[in-house]
Amino acid sequence: MHVSVYLRLFVCRCLASETECDKLRERANELRRKVDDTQAALLELGRENQSLQVTTPCLKTKEHQAHGNNSVKYFKILVSMKTEEDFLYKD
Repeated sequence: MHVSVYLRLFVCRCLASETECDKLRERANELRRKVDDTQAALLELGRENQSLQVTTPCLKTKEHQAHGNNSVKYFKILVSMKTEEDFLYKD
């Protein structure tokens, strides 16, 4: 009689473990799908970022041409100044 009680407990634990394994398997599949979706989104963002980086220098070049060489002139003035006072008080 003792053996049948232990056997019944063993079978119940096995069934509970099997149910738990099924739940964990489903959860692992769900997380795997989320990882795949996240990787796909990351790749798409990377491509978009790369395309923006390719187009940005063109825009900066056009902007520089539109404004002339003012930034170059300003840089030359800054380089020619030797101290902070020159920078603050130069007309």
